[in-house]
Amino acid sequence: MIAACIHSAIVAKVLKTGADVRCDENGKFRLIQCDARGCYCVDTDDGTELLNTRVAIGETPKCDGK
Repeated sequence: MIAACIHSAIVAKVLKTGADVRCDENGKFRLIQCDARGCYCVDTDDGTELLNTRVAIGETPKCDGK
């Protein structure tokens, strides 16, 4: 079975979505993800964007409590 993050990364690359899906060594999503619109914090299990964390490209989102 392919981890959700690895699957998402492959799909993003094949479909050229502009998302730069980043996974850790265990196949979980890295806490900070970026796409063409900016960077944001995610739930590391399923990759869901956490509300009110998106910032401009080049800035680092604040992922408090993670």
